[in-house]
Amino acid sequence: MILLILLNLQLGDNVRQLEWVDPYGRQPTSYSEWLKQQPESQKDIVPHTVLAIIKTDSLIDIIVEGKLYPYISSEVTTFCNDLVDAGYSVQVDTVTGITHDALRTYLTTLENLMGAIFIGNLPVAWFETQGFGCVEEFPIDIYFMDLNGIWEDTNGDGIYDGHYGDVGLEIWVGRLYPNLTWDNPIKLLKTYFSKNHAYREGNLSLPGVGLAFVDDDWSYWSACGLDHVYPSVEVVNTETLTVANEYRQRLLMGYEWIHLCAHSSPWGIFVLEPHAHFYNLFSCSGTRYIELNCIANWYIFQQNYGLLVVGSSKTGSMLYFDDFYSAIGAGHNIGDAFKIWFNLHGEQSRDWFYGLNLIGDPTLHPLADTSPFKLTWYSCIDSTIFVHPESDGHPQVLASNGRIFVIWESGRSEDFGRSNVYFGYYDGTTWVGPFGVCRQLYWDYTPALGLSGDGNLVAVWASFRHRAYYYNLYYSVFDDTGWTAGVLIADDPAFDMRPSLVHDRDGLLHLFWESRRDVDANIYHTVFDGTTWTAPEPVTSSAADECAPVAVVDSSNRVWVFYTRKHGSNSEIYASYYDDGWYSIGPLSGTYFAQSPDAACDDPYVVWMSHRDGWQLIIAYYTGDWVICDPILGASPAMAPDIAIDTTGHIWVVYQGYTDNWEICVHKSPPLHVSEISIPKVNITSLITNIDMLPDTLFDLTGRRTTRHNLTSGIYYTKIGNKLHRILYIRQP
Repeated sequence: MILLILLNLQLGDNVRQLEWVDPYGRQPTSYSEWLKQQPESQKDIVPHTVLAIIKTDSLIDIIVEGKLYPYISSEVTTFCNDLVDAGYSVQVDTVTGITHDALRTYLTTLENLMGAIFIGNLPVAWFETQGFGCVEEFPIDIYFMDLNGIWEDTNGDGIYDGHYGDVGLEIWVGRLYPNLTWDNPIKLLKTYFSKNHAYREGNLSLPGVGLAFVDDDWSYWSACGLDHVYPSVEVVNTETLTVANEYRQRLLMGYEWIHLCAHSSPWGIFVLEPHAHFYNLFSCSGTRYIELNCIANWYIFQQNYGLLVVGSSKTGSMLYFDDFYSAIGAGHNIGDAFKIWFNLHGEQSRDWFYGLNLIGDPTLHPLADTSPFKLTWYSCIDSTIFVHPESDGHPQVLASNGRIFVIWESGRSEDFGRSNVYFGYYDGTTWVGPFGVCRQLYWDYTPALGLSGDGNLVAVWASFRHRAYYYNLYYSVFDDTGWTAGVLIADDPAFDMRPSLVHDRDGLLHLFWESRRDVDANIYHTVFDGTTWTAPEPVTSSAADECAPVAVVDSSNRVWVFYTRKHGSNSEIYASYYDDGWYSIGPLSGTYFAQSPDAACDDPYVVWMSHRDGWQLIIAYYTGDWVICDPILGASPAMAPDIAIDTTGHIWVVYQGYTDNWEICVHKSPPLHVSEISIPKVNITSLITNIDMLPDTLFDLTGRRTTRHNLTSGIYYTKIGNKLHRILYIRQP
């Protein structure tokens, strides 16, 4: 069933009709096929009220399939208490064998009814239209929301084909229809209600960020109205990015709301566990819940995320998105916002809009109030990763494919006993390793980790080789069978040092480093496509010394590198970005002596050391222009800063601070409010003796979306004591 039509809906242009597109050629279940699978209904069955808490004139009726209720009654009671706490009255009814028209009639008898939530295999009404050039049969939950209109089946086939009279919606209806093969309905519902309660308690938050993922036929759309709800909306609407692989990656990146515009069928992502709570599917039949393993059910019944999906059970979907999202932004719950939207637009095109429904709990609000993010850290005791009598230091961390990788400099060597690069990883249970990356006779220093376009881990380090007597950069690739032999990137006697790696959305790995190819130190750049490196090119060419590069990719896929520029007795922080050539900005640090930058994304955040009244930490961020913040209060003296953004949008600055000794300290901001990062620091290693230094930070989704897809939080650092340097880590519970 491929449907092609252009329809003008007073949106200012023609809207390309959605198409049923299924890679396996599957077709929608017809009414007659569905009917054969259903138990026989008994028209005289009446719902049985098992619980009622009436405190306000805003009633929510929770209607549960009778055979399921005894197994989920505890969860339903918790849900009812949550609704009462939110200001609603609630009633719980169980039903067995009731028809769809009897259920609708029952709803008309309830006073002050705002909405209903159907749990389990409850009655389904069907409707048919012919407006897109063929007959479409589809489940219609609008039937239960319009309590006083007239619904007509003119040919007596069991499918409504007429609707007239007062056709506006009086209530909203949400469904929890656990029609999945991945677990039994009881377990799926228990999981859903556990998530729902955790979300309401503030224990299941995601960043307050929306994603509008808009495929090619509607690429002229942007935020699709999500900016009425979220101050930050990421828009993906370019042809090279609106592909299945990019969407699958985005599903794991942690958005609170995803608005998807794409041709589809009711299936497609069940091998993933998407990291989002709310979805609006402008896609064909995404909420056709009667289909086994329907995509909407997978979104809300997976283990850890997913609370509600707006979508359609037929070809067509929502339009006029601004009116829906502006109602949510004004404070309405999702169900009320849907009712407002439908009463504005629902009758403009039944072919587009009559399949719309709500899968999940419509009483929810996005951007829900949550309890403060708790800064609670495990003790450092017994958290040494690998033990060896030689020193380890300068850890660099990255996560990929469910594992955390750590690479570092080490004096350990089974063969030579000088300085080599070592590596280990955490598989979710234990630390594995260490392994030498590329042992050789002399010295290997300053390793960096990155990901190639095919997902393989790439290590780059500076190596001093026999008979060369200068440092070159070498690289090796880890492909689960081990590290390949170290390969020279480019031979030059200019002392290439301090590599920094970052991958972009085009699958390219960017390498920056400092080099004295022009006598003065400059920043150089090359790109790895998974097979070869491009010829080195200079990013900077001033007569000053540029060093210590750190690279990020921002939300628009722009590559940035931050570095220290030293000239005379001064030291400053500069940035360069690529836009058909390298452009330099700075000094970001103004007239103060500054060094040691570190950066994080979405849009670039950079932190550095600044010598004002002693060493202090300064943050700057980019919004089209660079905004320089005041020094972080309490962060003095401070060295070796590291910056990251966690999944809740908090900005973290981790650094080596001094009170009675050098310790690892943390400051964090409220979500994405970098100007308020003066929250008092926490000395997270203050109970541990000896010197702690050189931290590197790993949070879930460090950089949140544009850098690493990390799975476990932690701060990795070097401890000095009794002439022993060790790599330790602290993690969050």
